Amino acid sequence: MAKVKQNQKVNNLRAFIRNFNIPRAARATRMAKKHLVVFLAVAFSVATLASAILPKNQVQSLKEKLVRNPNDFKAHLQLAQKFLANNQLPEAEQTLLLAQKIFNHEVTSSAYFQFSIFNSENKVLGAKASNELNELWQEKQYSDPEDIRLLITAWEKIMVEKPDYRDGWLQLAILHYKLYKNDKAKENLLKALEIDPNYAPAQELEKILGE
Repeated sequence: MAKVKQNQKVNNLRAFIRNFNIPRAARATRMAKKHLVVFLAVAFSVATLASAILPKNQVQSLKEKLVRNPNDFKAHLQLAQKFLANNQLPEAEQTLLLAQKIFNHEVTSSAYFQFSIFNSENKVLGAKASNELNELWQEKQYSDPEDIRLLITAWEKIMVEKPDYRDGWLQLAILHYKLYKNDKAKENLLKALEIDPNYAPAQELEKILGE
């Protein structure tokens, strides 16, 4: 028993000597590492607690909602709206495509039509959903420079065939204005006003371009 205690004392002494011989810089580094580990552990705990207490942002909540129910048409529309508000156009387009797929499936299913025949309210909801989807697509198209250029090309072809189409010239003016091409916008706006000098939307755009 005495021998065991003696060996323990020797081991303790050896450990003390090893620690004593470690340079101060090394000991400081070891202590710093220990403090860093403690700090990271505390920081992680605080972050975890905060994520549990603080409310999630709406985008994250909608994403989680769609994980639970990928066919939630309304949630897709709401998420697309958030993406558009944040100017996240690729994400908005992807979300709208998924919403469009869900909507197309609903309106083409025989069960949907059978239900609609006996429920006029469902027809109204269907029309409302279609309008909301179309409005978001339009908002996306009028926000995305690539889509705007495609729209300009399409409208220019229309105006070749219908040069007296007042609204067409106004659309071209608005689209060029969206691309910050004010000279082209004014050029097309002038053509709309030549056809109808009292056209209120054209007059409003004229004020904006004149500012």
